[in-house]
Amino acid sequence: MNESLFVECARWIYEHKNGVDWWTPYVLTEHNPNPNPHVNIDEAYAVFSELNRRRLMTHKIVPFPGKDAIPAFEINTTKDVDWQTLIKKKGFWSLKAWPFIKMLVAKSWLVIVFGVSVASTNLIGEVVRHYTKANLLPPDKHQVQSQPISTQTNKTQVVPAPFRVQTKPAE
Repeated sequence: MNESLFVECARWIYEHKNGVDWWTPYVLTEHNPNPNPHVNIDEAYAVFSELNRRRLMTHKIVPFPGKDAIPAFEINTTKDVDWQTLIKKKGFWSLKAWPFIKMLVAKSWLVIVFGVSVASTNLIGEVVRHYTKANLLPPDKHQVQSQPISTQTNKTQVVPAPFRVQTKPAE
């Protein structure tokens, strides 16, 4: 039996619990003229057995006048919170996507942390680079220029533009 059919049957039982002392699996079948899930008798017994296993219903034998005693089930009223948890309606995210997302995050948290740290490092680097270019150097002095150190030698040294030293040619 699939889980959605089980929950549908359990919801129907819980919604119709008032005024009923005991239940038989036949209430979920076509033998019950009231609107119900209409499952076959094997599935109905499976629903009641599972509810009994989860202790949401208790099994008892009910004396039936003129016939043998019949097996019946009674709703366990002390497990109301468990009933509410079982029958609450679940949407797409809680049934299908949420377990996958939880598994993905649980298995890959290290990759996520690494990706966030790389992205934040790149962002901080770009902000610092932009701030440095915009505020610390004049717009026309961004390039490093070279000039001769002395006229006696033919060597040149790279000197940033703001620190240029003017030399006179030797006579």
